[in-house]
Amino acid sequence: TIFDDSFGDLWVGTYGGLSKLDGATNHFTTYSHNPSDPKTLSNNYVLSMSEDSAGRLWIGTGGGLNLLDKANGTFTTFNERNGLPNGVINGIIEEKKGVLWLSTNRGLSRFDVGKKSFMNYYRVDGLQSNMFVAGSYVKTRNGELLFGGINGFNAFFPESLNTNRFVPPVAITSFMLFDDSKTFSQEFAYANTVELQYKENFFALSFAALDFTRPTKNQYAYKLEGFDDNWIAAGAERFARYTNLDPGQYVFRVKGSNNDGVWNDIGATLYITVHPPFWKTLWFRLLVGCLIMASVVLLYRRGVQMRVKQSIEMERIRRTEAERVRKKAAIDFHDELGHRLTKIGLFTEIVKRKLTNVSPEIMKYLDKIIADSQNLTNDTRDFIWTLDPDKDSLFDVAIHLKEFGEELFDRTGVSFTTRGISEDLLATKLSMETRRHLTLIFKEGMNNILKHSGCKNVTLFVVVENRSLHLSLSDDGKGYAHTKASGYGLKNMQQRADKIQSTIRFDSQPGKGSSIDLTTQLL
Repeated sequence: TIFDDSFGDLWVGTYGGLSKLDGATNHFTTYSHNPSDPKTLSNNYVLSMSEDSAGRLWIGTGGGLNLLDKANGTFTTFNERNGLPNGVINGIIEEKKGVLWLSTNRGLSRFDVGKKSFMNYYRVDGLQSNMFVAGSYVKTRNGELLFGGINGFNAFFPESLNTNRFVPPVAITSFMLFDDSKTFSQEFAYANTVELQYKENFFALSFAALDFTRPTKNQYAYKLEGFDDNWIAAGAERFARYTNLDPGQYVFRVKGSNNDGVWNDIGATLYITVHPPFWKTLWFRLLVGCLIMASVVLLYRRGVQMRVKQSIEMERIRRTEAERVRKKAAIDFHDELGHRLTKIGLFTEIVKRKLTNVSPEIMKYLDKIIADSQNLTNDTRDFIWTLDPDKDSLFDVAIHLKEFGEELFDRTGVSFTTRGISEDLLATKLSMETRRHLTLIFKEGMNNILKHSGCKNVTLFVVVENRSLHLSLSDDGKGYAHTKASGYGLKNMQQRADKIQSTIRFDSQPGKGSSIDLTTQLL
């Protein structure tokens, strides 16, 4: 390729780079590609050249479009990442000031130099082929552009092309977590938020510009604020994927264009929260601190009753045990913790029985240690059960409540029965938050019945109808006068129901028993 510019210099493009013959000095200057320097020629295969009306030299290569800065001999490169359909630039024609037409091996492109935007045309738009021939291009005196390809040539007047001016709405159409597609519900789309656990930091989103003239030519750009520094030009790709995000707050923004490059710069927005793991939360650190303090107190009390040698040995054991508890709690929080808590209660009971001539105040503290360790054991087991991903169905929740009720009412004279529990409930999956609050609501309800109702029969009923879950707990006890959640226990249950967007109703009449009815919509 040989090009004579308006300054009297001769430019020669070869398969080995670009050379300039200075018209005044007859001196050659050669430009070539350097992989370690992005400001050099992007590719040594020079296929086309053109000088625009501003005197700028454009070079088409086998690896993108290059703009030469003659003052310092550097190049600016445009390629597929910037919106070109293909990096092989076979022809360059200036339509008018600031607008270039480029023929490639994958279509024809209109380049707005000022906006640095590309509008691409393909065979479906009327081209003889998507592949054009290097050096086969010309602009006639009357402004008609001609580009030659492998199946003939295309001739057109740029001003006669019809442009689609419709600004398309942009929508986020789905959110995919671990390849499990979750399509937005109407309520979710309105809320415009997603909350994820720390392990759910691998996800993808799909989106669409709602212009259907030629949807395959719609273009997209997206950005995850808090992760991406700049907008990512996605071309016609309608998906964005993110992996291994740190816990934190993010904002996903996407904008799109129609087939003729008219953009909706407002686009669509989604707010994403990735929650930290439980061991990085304040409540967990406080819990571990309390456990360590309880262990230290227990070991100290036991050591006081032993001989000096035993005291030294117990001090070693205490340090070893305390260190083991810290490490184990930090990396593997499981059922062993409940076992240790049981031992705390047992050892405290032994100390209590062996102590004589002890003040009532000390005995009161020992009784409190025993009671608190038992409560903490039960709460810890419930917490671990809630975390277990294998217990994520409504069936698991129902069985857990059934086992709790049978154990609670055993040998109390109260008959506990369940209705509606079957393996069909396995198909109904519940989130960790929903399982936790459902379990705590109905456990508290059973405890209240045992303490206050004086009933003979208690029934737990579970049913799923039309993607709606109904849970009820009823008794035939003495009831109570108020129907509103005025007591602390009932207020607590009401608050838990609100957290999982559920409706809970308390019904009771003196002498006619009471009931708790909860309804929640399933996704």
